[in-house]
Amino acid sequence: MKKIIYLISLLLFTASFSYGQQFTLKGQIVDETTKEPLTGAYVHFDDIKGGAITDAFGYYAINGINPGQYKLKVKYIGYTEYEKKYKSPAIKC
Repeated sequence: MKKIIYLISLLLFTASFSYGQQFTLKGQIVDETTKEPLTGAYVHFDDIKGGAITDAFGYYAINGINPGQYKLKVKYIGYTEYEKKYKSPAIKC
């Protein structure tokens, strides 16, 4: 009976551990030439709802990213839209 309880506990722990493998993307958006932070820029992934808006210093954070490859986009009034492929880190066990 103890072996079954340990096995069930191990499986539940493993399932919750693998489910919790999400990442946070953090960064700063700045003007390429002046290096001034861009306040209010919209940073998002092309295929996922939601994103982040930069703060007064150009910093942003997008939480809950699952492992995979995405297209990251940045929009800001008066600038051309920036686009780059982003690959979240792989999970190693």
